[in-house]
Amino acid sequence: MEQKIVELQDQIGSLQPATSEQKSHESELLEDDQQELEKAWIEEKTKVSHAEQAVDGDSGAAQIWASMSVLDFSIKVRVSPLQLRKVGAIIKNMQGANYSDEQINDVCRALFLTQSEEDMAVAWKVFDADESGFLDGEEFKKALPLLGENILPSQIEKLFAEVDTDGSGRIEFPEFCVMVKAMNPKEEEE
Repeated sequence: MEQKIVELQDQIGSLQPATSEQKSHESELLEDDQQELEKAWIEEKTKVSHAEQAVDGDSGAAQIWASMSVLDFSIKVRVSPLQLRKVGAIIKNMQGANYSDEQINDVCRALFLTQSEEDMAVAWKVFDADESGFLDGEEFKKALPLLGENILPSQIEKLFAEVDTDGSGRIEFPEFCVMVKAMNPKEEEE
């Protein structure tokens, strides 16, 4: 065993540091790999969008294509084909309300990836624009379509009351987290 360790140390010691040309080449290879992954992802999602288009016309496909152009690659590869339609609705609604691509990615990351408290806090800041620490009824009403929810106006007050578990008349951050997780349940890892 000690002999193998010595041999490995000798091999490591004989290695030369990478030249800037080698590093550049490695960087290009990584970019090529990412481009290939993006291309494969787009091809797979295109198959899904064609199937959806056959079922419901152009609206679903348009939302999926919108999501491809705005989302960070790290989100694209982790969002399921079924989630893409909702992602497309979020993007469409948030762009229509003049939110930035960064804010859109922050919200999608919180809704569809780890749903960590850290990601939720970043998304919370998007909706709690006045930094009051809560969402009132109007902010809540505005946030729902930005979260990809299509709630009838007659149901918004009822939903607000359900989410406002402490009865304060406000949605605080912990209540927001519970609501987002309930609206976007994590898929079981296989």
